[in-house]
Amino acid sequence: MNTFSNLYDTELHNQEIKSNKRTMMGFCWFFLTLLLVWFLTMINFFLISKFLISLSLGFTILLLIPPAIIYKKSDLSHPWIKYLFLALISIICSIITALLTYHAVLIFVMPLLFAIQYRKRQALWFSFIFNTITMFISSYVGFYYGLCDLNLLLKSTHTRNWYLQTMTGPYLQIPFNENPVFIIAVFEVLPRTLILLIFTIMLQYTIISSHNDALRIAELTYRKDMDARTKLYNKNKYEDMAINYYPSIDRIAVAFWDLNNLKKINDSFGHAVGSAEGCGSDIRSLVQKADAAMYLDKAKSKEGRS
Repeated sequence: MNTFSNLYDTELHNQEIKSNKRTMMGFCWFFLTLLLVWFLTMINFFLISKFLISLSLGFTILLLIPPAIIYKKSDLSHPWIKYLFLALISIICSIITALLTYHAVLIFVMPLLFAIQYRKRQALWFSFIFNTITMFISSYVGFYYGLCDLNLLLKSTHTRNWYLQTMTGPYLQIPFNENPVFIIAVFEVLPRTLILLIFTIMLQYTIISSHNDALRIAELTYRKDMDARTKLYNKNKYEDMAINYYPSIDRIAVAFWDLNNLKKINDSFGHAVGSAEGCGSDIRSLVQKADAAMYLDKAKSKEGRS
């Protein structure tokens, strides 16, 4: 028979599966949104490099193939799945940011939003650390190969190389920063990392509160469904399963034990033989994983008699 610890572990197991399914749904919405942006760019609604947005969409499709296969073939309760999903969403966001630069600044918050639904601090901090690393890499890649921020001033869709060729020609010469690595690390990556750190700390408070609420709900559910003396399911659980679960079962076997007159047995053969706790312990030892044992105490009549 399940104890509170077992029931709580089972609930966490089910929550892990549900969270991974919600992550897959988030992947779908993410892809559809990017597809919409790509379509609007192709019809010249957005002023974005068509090559770079197409490249972003292609990388996203490629990286979404593993989650789709895992969703179809694997057991979603495995702990490593959520870390793989969080790593993939961080990589996808970093690629999009590297190519689209200023168009996708806020996208770095996405991995944290995906991580919070798991309600585990380990997943949240993993997402923050991995996201920081990918953001550091994408900032440098975006500087050399992504859209240049000068496009905002000149209303264009060029990369850094185009501006270098134009501004260092015979007609226009502008001095450039000689140490872009330091500038990017200190004035771009570091401020964004600090902002993400604040997000992570505040989201951690939400996770702790959510975890405590889940524990309290699980404990209240356990007390509602379990008999305190025998540690078997009580009449509330029986009535709930009789209405919501048993009608969906094709074949079911039911066995009833009459545990009346325990006091008489107790007086005659001793407390170890006639106690409800002892009977509950014996029954729990016989119950298999797919079985359910319940203690249906006699309900009081209208006159208050047992």
